[in-house]
Amino acid sequence: MTNEFARKVKEWSNPDWIFYHADHAHGSDIVGKFLTYGRRPVTEGVRAAIRKAIESGVIDHAKHSNTESRHINRNARNPDEYVVCWYSSDKRDWLQRLAEFLVENGMVRKTQGGRLYNIAFKYDSQTRAGEYGEEFVAEIKLADFIYLDTREPKNDTGASERKQSENGTGV
Repeated sequence: MTNEFARKVKEWSNPDWIFYHADHAHGSDIVGKFLTYGRRPVTEGVRAAIRKAIESGVIDHAKHSNTESRHINRNARNPDEYVVCWYSSDKRDWLQRLAEFLVENGMVRKTQGGRLYNIAFKYDSQTRAGEYGEEFVAEIKLADFIYLDTREPKNDTGASERKQSENGTGV
């Protein structure tokens, strides 16, 4: 979802996380997050993608591991990796837009064969219940929205808008 007026991003940190938040949120019910991972440290490209997602209205807030501190996340599978939490409602259109954004902006890792990893959407209630690692079972995954082999959207909410722009046509 894009806005005519780009939103500003507020940033702050603590020893565990670096937080990003829209200066004005759209008030959607945030119930969970897509999780993406990378090798430490968090690059400026990842930070720019987070800011872009917030400024354009795809999400209202996100956070990533604070790789600049010496803190190690006790729930991390690999201490050499960071995690980015892309917070969202679990409404299909919101998740579709977020999934498309993550793929289009290279935030989802690929296998050696070039297939996208089937990343999970994790409900905040699962986090509060301590569901990590093998105890965590995702109800929603990237494959619900994106074909992992082709990277094409399954229900592309932005396709007609992009097509019209490319072809110079209107609604």
